[in-house]
Amino acid sequence: NGQALDLFPAGRYTLETQNIPIIKRILHLPTGGKTPFRSEVYFINKAYMLNVKWGTSTRAEVLDPKFQILLNVGASGAMGITVTDARKFVVKLVGTETGLSLDRLSLYFKELISTRVKTYLARIMNEVSFVVVNSHLNDISLAVQNKLSEDMQEYGILLPNFFVSTI
Repeated sequence: NGQALDLFPAGRYTLETQNIPIIKRILHLPTGGKTPFRSEVYFINKAYMLNVKWGTSTRAEVLDPKFQILLNVGASGAMGITVTDARKFVVKLVGTETGLSLDRLSLYFKELISTRVKTYLARIMNEVSFVVVNSHLNDISLAVQNKLSEDMQEYGILLPNFFVSTI
């Protein structure tokens, strides 16, 4: 009924069904030979995926506080992710997909990351000139990581690191 029922830790398992092979064909005639009782098994890679690249798709306009000029600001960097709650991950992200690759996952979160980064950059660059903004990369990275971590937890994903490397 569309529910995630069991979670198994790493290991070997034997899945058993109560299908009756001889009667199966007769029972499945009304459904075109297919069982109405489907189940799916997903394998979730919980390894840390490091060096996942990200970048803002567009630039934010900010006014430099020192020179009073309008700047178009974007950023890029890398992050690490891992799945911590497989049930949330499958129910909220995988859904009816047959699988979810790292590229598709990055694409799914691209706009969220871009929005969080640009919002924080617009805020910090109202106080800090573009001339010295690179000296604040660590602070910017930690602030955005904290905000994104809250967002990612909703999907069962942990964000152990997040780096802004270029503004």
